[in-house]
Amino acid sequence: MLKRNRGILGGLALVAILAVWYFAGAGAGPVEVDHQQFGIMDTVINVRVYAQSQRQGEEAIDQVLSLMEELEGELSRHIPGSPVDEINRRAGREPVEVPDSVLYVVEQALETAGETGGAFDITVAPLLDLWAFGTEHARIPAEGEIRERLPYVDYTGVQVDRAAGRVFLPREGMSIDLGGVAKGYVVDRSILALKDMGFESAYLDAGGDIRVMGEKPDGTPWRIGIRHPRDRTKIYAVLSLGPDLAVVTSGDYQRFFEEAGRRYHHILDPETGYPAEEGVISATVIASDTITADILSTAFVVLGVAESLEIAERMPGVEAVLITQDLEAHMSSGVKDIIELQ
Repeated sequence: MLKRNRGILGGLALVAILAVWYFAGAGAGPVEVDHQQFGIMDTVINVRVYAQSQRQGEEAIDQVLSLMEELEGELSRHIPGSPVDEINRRAGREPVEVPDSVLYVVEQALETAGETGGAFDITVAPLLDLWAFGTEHARIPAEGEIRERLPYVDYTGVQVDRAAGRVFLPREGMSIDLGGVAKGYVVDRSILALKDMGFESAYLDAGGDIRVMGEKPDGTPWRIGIRHPRDRTKIYAVLSLGPDLAVVTSGDYQRFFEEAGRRYHHILDPETGYPAEEGVISATVIASDTITADILSTAFVVLGVAESLEIAERMPGVEAVLITQDLEAHMSSGVKDIIELQ
């Protein structure tokens, strides 16, 4: 019997990719074992493993879900007493000793923030608290409120002491939110756990942060659909992927509210404190690991088409599909042979 875990990881930039599956007919071969549940990281989790038996698959999925719940407890700032909550509470006062998971995620976030010129910034948490996206208190902050908090948004100020296993925010009032990177890391760790159990083929989707492991047993490509950013019932495009790749989409339609006919979405520009307005309404990133795809998909909404595609072409193993307000697709060079526009 599969467990049903519960937990909340707030501030997640919820992505919107649909998986499109084509299965081989019944016959000899691995058993497909599926599980879906809501709760961990405040999102829907879909796990598929190809196992030797139903029982083996279910036991493996149970272990993966337990791991995901454990990591959520380490990475969420919204769980009182979590390592990230402690980092934020002790900002300006003292460093906090944290588990390896937090060290790794913070380091990766800071490194990729540099690659994007700060378009992705984990210190945007004070601004997210003002906007309160995804809650009944969501609102447009006063200009003065945003101006007051902008000085606390600066990823270059985050101090990581790997030798001591500590993270420190040097200014009281600073805080970090790992919502734009934690899901990607959790998916990567979960896939690694399945590999360690001996599985050769699997699919994992945590609210649209998708990673495939190995090849599908029937030899067909992994088919992943990109949701239409203005019609949730439609698929905009389908990607045909080979083994061991990750796909993540961020967009202005996942968490937002409207006021006076204008959409205010949850992907904030760290430089202005307001929702990004560079014309990209959906950014899909393909990479070898989910944490990279997670970070870049958020950053690309902030950066716009030209700069995002330049980064995608520069970074090894990274591809991008960007949909603009006119519903046109802009792609990096490696995507054209693996995409089908619908």
